[in-house]
Amino acid sequence: MQRILLLLSLLLLLSLRSIAQNVRVVNSINEDPIPGVIISDTAKTQYRVSNSKGEVSLESFKRFDFVLIQHNYFLPLLISMDSIKSLNYIIELHEHTFQMEGFTVLANKWEQDKSELPVSISEIRPKDISFQSPQTTPDMLSNTGKVFVQKSQLGGGSPMIRGFSANSVLLVVDGVRMNNAIFRSGNLQNSLNIDPNSLGHAEVIFGPGSVTYGSDALGGVMDFHTKEAKFVTEGKFDLDIDAFTRASSVNNEITVGFGLDLKWKNFSSHTQFLRSDFSNLQAGKNHFGNYPEFGKRNYVVGQNSLGNDTMLINEDVSIMMPSFFSVINLNQKFRYKPNNKMDITYSYIMSTTSDIPRYDRLSQYSGDNLKYAEWYYGAQNWTMHNLRLRLFRGHKFYDSGRIILAFQRFDESRHDRKFGKTEFRHRSERVDLYTLNVDFSKKLNPKTSLYYGAELAVNNVISAGYSRDIITDDVKLIQTRYPNESNLYSSAGAFVNVKHTISPKLSLLAGIRYSIINLQSTFDTTTNSLPFNDISLTSQAPNGSIGLAYMLRKDLQINTNIGSGFRAPNLDDVAKVFDSEPGSVVVPNQNLKPEYVYSAELSIIKSFGKIAQLELTAYASYIDNIIVRRDYTYKGADSIMYDGSMSKVQAMQNDDNGTIFGGVASLNININEHIKFRTVYNIATGKSADGNALRHVAPNFGSTSLSYENKYFKASVYSNYSASIAFDDLAPSEQSKTYMYTPDGAEKWFTLNFKTDIKLYKNLHMNFAVENILDRFYIPYSSGIPAAGRNFMIGLHLYPF
Repeated sequence: MQRILLLLSLLLLLSLRSIAQNVRVVNSINEDPIPGVIISDTAKTQYRVSNSKGEVSLESFKRFDFVLIQHNYFLPLLISMDSIKSLNYIIELHEHTFQMEGFTVLANKWEQDKSELPVSISEIRPKDISFQSPQTTPDMLSNTGKVFVQKSQLGGGSPMIRGFSANSVLLVVDGVRMNNAIFRSGNLQNSLNIDPNSLGHAEVIFGPGSVTYGSDALGGVMDFHTKEAKFVTEGKFDLDIDAFTRASSVNNEITVGFGLDLKWKNFSSHTQFLRSDFSNLQAGKNHFGNYPEFGKRNYVVGQNSLGNDTMLINEDVSIMMPSFFSVINLNQKFRYKPNNKMDITYSYIMSTTSDIPRYDRLSQYSGDNLKYAEWYYGAQNWTMHNLRLRLFRGHKFYDSGRIILAFQRFDESRHDRKFGKTEFRHRSERVDLYTLNVDFSKKLNPKTSLYYGAELAVNNVISAGYSRDIITDDVKLIQTRYPNESNLYSSAGAFVNVKHTISPKLSLLAGIRYSIINLQSTFDTTTNSLPFNDISLTSQAPNGSIGLAYMLRKDLQINTNIGSGFRAPNLDDVAKVFDSEPGSVVVPNQNLKPEYVYSAELSIIKSFGKIAQLELTAYASYIDNIIVRRDYTYKGADSIMYDGSMSKVQAMQNDDNGTIFGGVASLNININEHIKFRTVYNIATGKSADGNALRHVAPNFGSTSLSYENKYFKASVYSNYSASIAFDDLAPSEQSKTYMYTPDGAEKWFTLNFKTDIKLYKNLHMNFAVENILDRFYIPYSSGIPAAGRNFMIGLHLYPF
């Protein structure tokens, strides 16, 4: 009898024991493993997270338990432990298809439900980056179909968002602003320093973002999050290796990169490295429009036997010489979790380029000769040290918090020599940027949450300049780009955001911010003959926003938002004015005020079951206090002696305003589980008060794609396209750039493209693409270099295994 009781007890224990078998969570479409899946019991008293292989142990869960399986990009699943066993411990999750509820995104610095956000956001996922395999981050942004990218050279890319660009859109990396004191209103290529392969995910937040992010977020915020260092989820130690390589024909690209993750329970390390080399770009051979000779590279600069500049015939007019460059990126993170209350991460990002020829300047003519013999940017170096402390346990003043202390260094330089001249000018800048960000969240009650924080940023800028005679080797000091003794530019701001659930269908998000900005500069008169030697400017900028997200039904949501953004005048606005033009000199104006934008937006998102989703957005912006160059007086005089001659006085002034109206329409259709159709189209128009077009308002543009995906294969046929802008409708500053536009203006264009990802063996994938299949020649609006012609790309990617 005792033996029978013992046997029954053992059977009972076996029936109640935990499942020791590891579970593997995969994508239902392609069976790829899904890391970061959270599995919990229904009471959420315990949870487990899947590793990079999609594996997770459910040893602590009992046989009769139900478990909840969740991931941001997939539909949640409630399943019993018995059912998991019947599925051979393989759980398939289905991707979100137009679900507007419960989709969490990292917007405004905190994870929030998409249905509660009244702003437009375009999220860029790691799988999108991997499939698109962009050469640079500007190319990645362009692939969204909602960001227009301008290029002055191959090694560049200046995003345009809702009629704003350069220092009027904000770059944020790992919670830290990248915009510094010398970000200019002209086109910027600093996003080139961000390695797209290092990104865990990214968002483009459209419209003013100044309440949360401060100055410069007039058109939007590009928020980049590099891959996290992750802890081991099972066992004591785990190691992941990620490697890839890519080659492209259109510019002879060779890219190699790898990632290495070392993971323990409470400590981890993540390393990411990339090197890319690009040769001269080949443009397309088949022209649009009526000007088949437009944009051809007929001549390049060389030297004859006497060492004098001469013009050489370019044997292949479709090769854009010179445009070659290379880039190296390194991202290193260490993460430590001493307890359940905090998480400490130190990260180091380093990016450096080779010299980058500025193609648009090198293709300009002065009379019958090329204007410049040499013009290039020196190595564009960027480093960032980032120390982040995250707080998880509740406190009476916060539920969670984040403190980031960061230091960035920017090195850039410009080098130019005019055709036939012996003076070679060299100007360099170094910016040291120190930032402190403090952000907290607090749930006041079940319906109301508070998000608040502060930011301090201090810029120290060093500017130098000299010229060297290439014949005699004589060196002399020349006028620097910015004051050459000291430049200190600082900003401080504090903000509060409130999210309130008015009803289960209606949410409100409102916020205010107050910022103070100060600039102090001094310079000597060694190379400057202006009658003063210091600049002092202090400005203040309050702003706010309020928005409503109304989910009428589970398949219909309406968002509306109004808000203001600002851009404080920086060193480039105030001090670069020392560059004089023939017969004029631009002097500092210490009365500059911040530029403001007042914007309103309305979005309608409609889902048609799991088949389709339509999203329509309309927006309007009024820009006030635009900083422009105008005639000025200094001490009552409209002219002063400068460099030995009487020169007309000018200054940067708040002397203009403008309006921008635009809209975005996107349609996504799931033809079936494997075939998807997507199209997006952007329209915008912008005018200043005098009726002239605003420079950074891109022409109407869009993208359309048809894709197919199964277990072993994903392919996409897609087209990118842009409308034209008549020459008379170009901004006055653009009409003077005849080398960039035909007599008809900016031409319309489109490309036809094909990309595929093939699973060769388990974790080994091959990417193959043919871009611009029709080999079309075109120059995107405001760009100084033609776009790439027909390009064959092949890449291999070994994912962690």
